[in-house]
Amino acid sequence: MRPSAVRLVLPAVFLALLAAGSVTAQQAPPGYQLFTDAPQVSGGLLVVKSQRAAGAIQTLSQGFRDTAGFFDRRPQVLGGFADATDQYAEAAFRATIRQVPVVGVAFAVIEGATATLALAFDTPNTFPQGVPRLLQLAGLAASTSGNCPPPGTSWQVVPYPDGSGQMKLPGGWRMMSANMGAAEAQGPHGYVGAAIWFQAVTRAGAAQKLAYQRQVSSYVGVPLPQAQLVVVDPTDPGSALIGIRMHLAPVLRQLGVSDSRNFRVIRAERVPGQAIGFAQAGMVHFEFQENGVLKHGLSYVLLGPVDHDGGWLYWETGVSGPAACFEQNLPTLLQIAASARTADHVLQGRVNDAANKIREVGDMQYQGYRRRQQSDDRRFDNWIETFRGTRIVEDTHTGIRGTVDLGHSTEIVRKLNEQEPGRYREIPLGELNR
Repeated sequence: MRPSAVRLVLPAVFLALLAAGSVTAQQAPPGYQLFTDAPQVSGGLLVVKSQRAAGAIQTLSQGFRDTAGFFDRRPQVLGGFADATDQYAEAAFRATIRQVPVVGVAFAVIEGATATLALAFDTPNTFPQGVPRLLQLAGLAASTSGNCPPPGTSWQVVPYPDGSGQMKLPGGWRMMSANMGAAEAQGPHGYVGAAIWFQAVTRAGAAQKLAYQRQVSSYVGVPLPQAQLVVVDPTDPGSALIGIRMHLAPVLRQLGVSDSRNFRVIRAERVPGQAIGFAQAGMVHFEFQENGVLKHGLSYVLLGPVDHDGGWLYWETGVSGPAACFEQNLPTLLQIAASARTADHVLQGRVNDAANKIREVGDMQYQGYRRRQQSDDRRFDNWIETFRGTRIVEDTHTGIRGTVDLGHSTEIVRKLNEQEPGRYREIPLGELNR
């Protein structure tokens, strides 16, 4: 089995889980082993190994069918993720046991001809704390240090200092900065950066700008100060993230903010681009050293298209923290990241732009977009929606889809429909439940 894969992706779906209640002990389905740790943990973990697995997605689907009798009915899938080789798949779900709501996450890992399938479930209030313990009991996760901070408590909504939004923070956390909907926060569990963006330029574009600057300097006879450019090629989300951080590291070091170095991508997964105005999207798990401490990060990255002079936009929402406690702290970090909300007055200025960009997509682009999306995009909708705090909106006249702020999606759709009633709608999730 690949425990590293489990540790990387499994916590990414924690924030998709909704409901409330307690778990009642049940008899495991035939062939499954049930792990519990009462009274410390109120939930459970169902595990089965198979020698005839065709792929991770099929194994996951079979698991939901097998456990329909364990729960009151087949679990309802909220969203999921699978790698390109179909060797790893996961899905967040909710269900009931004797009419008591529970939430959970299921994952399948394929190694050779052997498949390991696990379904972890618990009450929503105790899921982030209980499931890591159950995974340890089953040998599916590494033990965490006793020095790691406990999950976040005493949560409070903290407004951004510039009034452009808000974020929900647990005790011990503080808001570091905020500007026009982008914000940074830090606390005992690590760091959260929401909607952080940079205007970057390709190497070719930077060379053109430098050549032009030299021409102007020669013409006026006075040396001009060299422009400070973020020079990174947007080849893929993982490379772009590392490039941005390597560019910023010496600047932060000079300012005395932090000493960050040795950046390395552990895993990067491209996600079908659904954000209007961006060319690529991806989830990136990475490693780096900050002030001598080894840290891990998990970020959702968007790369804008390159314009005529080489400029492009880098956008990121991500979390990071000490590597030794990253797995244990990730549910708290993701909960903070998902709570980030942009204020109405900031969103208002983006509504018309979103509508115009939807209309600007030509029929040829649309057909190609649809072909690329049909096979796998819907598997990612809920995962992205949860992590980024966004929801999919569709133009029903053209079928084009884009994303908007989750907390304001209903209001945005209402405003879009003021001129053309009924044209725009929010897309419900449910593809994995068919």
